[in-house]
Amino acid sequence: MVKLRSIVGQLPTVLLDMVAPYVCYLFLKRQGLSEANALAWTAVFPGFKVAFDLIRSRRIDVVGCVVIWEVVLTVTLTALFHNARLILLKGPVQVAALGLACLVSLAFRSPLASMLAQLFTHKALHVGDQHIGDLKSADPRRLRTVTIIWALASLVDAVLRTAMIFSMPIPAYIVASRIVQTFYFTGLGVWTFGYLRAGRSSTATS
Repeated sequence: MVKLRSIVGQLPTVLLDMVAPYVCYLFLKRQGLSEANALAWTAVFPGFKVAFDLIRSRRIDVVGCVVIWEVVLTVTLTALFHNARLILLKGPVQVAALGLACLVSLAFRSPLASMLAQLFTHKALHVGDQHIGDLKSADPRRLRTVTIIWALASLVDAVLRTAMIFSMPIPAYIVASRIVQTFYFTGLGVWTFGYLRAGRSSTATS
């Protein structure tokens, strides 16, 4: 039976992903750092959890690699452009690229939906003894439907966060963008897993 993780169990992630970057940015700005440099320092907090998981399990998953990539990309963009809002655009650009990749994958036999379910859903759900990778054998029509939904949701998310970048103060965006990102990945992951698994159940009973 699929169970959502408890709220208490998610508190460390919430603190590292939302609260800590916000507090760090405000503190460093008050110490005289530029917006870009202060923003670069906020990127290290998600990496703390990846480092903790790496020390504990001596392995790193794909999501951890994405977090490390985000940290490296933020630092690199800071060094090259030194523009806080340009640095923030890295998030929407990457999400838009994911959406376009989903659309392109529809032209091939295996769309991206099964991989997306495997990458993101296990962060939000307890799946018992069943490995989420088993969803790769889901109904191909449902996989295509899920891939289309991921593509549209990704493009909408990219447009929304781009508008937020240029219309909100940076401290407010730091918090708001992480809330949007949490609903984006967790919500789509939960729905994807449930939708594909329901399709397998209906196929098995028919």
